[in-house]
Amino acid sequence: MEKKLGEEFTCSQILETLRNMNVTLLSKDSGYIPSYKRTKITDKLHSSFGFRTDYEFIRKSTMRTIIKETKQKK
Repeated sequence: MEKKLGEEFTCSQILETLRNMNVTLLSKDSGYIPSYKRTKITDKLHSSFGFRTDYEFIRKSTMRTIIKETKQKK
């Protein structure tokens, strides 16, 4: 992952950021909103992996797709 992010960040920085990238479920029927602050690392993660969770409302179906796609990119 360090290489995918251009070796700008250490492994520990990336892991800490990923652990803190929480989202809040608004209701069972709607979706999620971000509950973390944008940083250079989160911006780079989003641009490198092709998804945005930092400023958008995320439908439950979209979140399932993001999770599914990230598991397939191993």
